[in-house]
Amino acid sequence: MAIDGSFSTRWSSVFADDQWLQLDLGQIRSFYGLEIYWEAAYADRYNIEVSNDESNWTRVHTDDNGDGGYDNIDFGLQSAQYIRINCITRATSWSNSIMGSIC
Repeated sequence: MAIDGSFSTRWSSVFADDQWLQLDLGQIRSFYGLEIYWEAAYADRYNIEVSNDESNWTRVHTDDNGDGGYDNIDFGLQSAQYIRINCITRATSWSNSIMGSIC
């Protein structure tokens, strides 16, 4: 539900650090970045990785000072089938919550 285009649905992790959301694009696609719309519960430290096979991951972005809201992340041209948003630490005691994510 993190990528269904609706702000009335969302992805929410459990109430713990080190949670992740993985997106499967269905096939290898090219893209330049990712837009993330965080709910009030967000990760203040996170990174983004891409993979073609779900085994070998390449880190394309790190944010150690996340402030929630809207993040428009440009990490240059990438080609991958999978994108993983690794939520390392939470900014609140709640979960990590993403309302929308678009490549």
